[in-house]
Amino acid sequence: MKLLNKTTNIIEYDGPVNRFLGIDAYHHEEVNAEFEIILTSEEKRNAVRQKIQNEAGDPQTILGTTADATQLLLYVLCTLTTKLSTANSLAEVREATATIEPMATAFLAKIESGEVKLPFMQKGLDSVVNDIQTRATAVAGVLGRIAKQNEADNPS
Repeated sequence: MKLLNKTTNIIEYDGPVNRFLGIDAYHHEEVNAEFEIILTSEEKRNAVRQKIQNEAGDPQTILGTTADATQLLLYVLCTLTTKLSTANSLAEVREATATIEPMATAFLAKIESGEVKLPFMQKGLDSVVNDIQTRATAVAGVLGRIAKQNEADNPS
């Protein structure tokens, strides 16, 4: 992080955020200077992550909630898929959704009222899809290289 004295255009501090003493340490009564804190993109990301941890839960708690959501989604998708695969009429389609519909309706109502906010909506759909694509491709690349190395180490 950097602390720019906008009055003199001098960098007053250039170092780690955790060693910064605060702007007050750079104010002087006889000089009315204006300051600007400049953070790197990594420092900004870390600050956001720290705020999330302070307000929403530590990474393990968030991961647990994400795992629960993923498992619920998979359960609902599998339940719906198996029931729809044998449906022969609109009545049977409606019956297939009957157990899921009340939860879905209540959840959507809370989102529409603003009571529940989903992070992907705050980040923007394009940004989220790009993150998913980038991370999935990176993970698949690592797994592919490991598989190739295992094949080379253990030929059939």
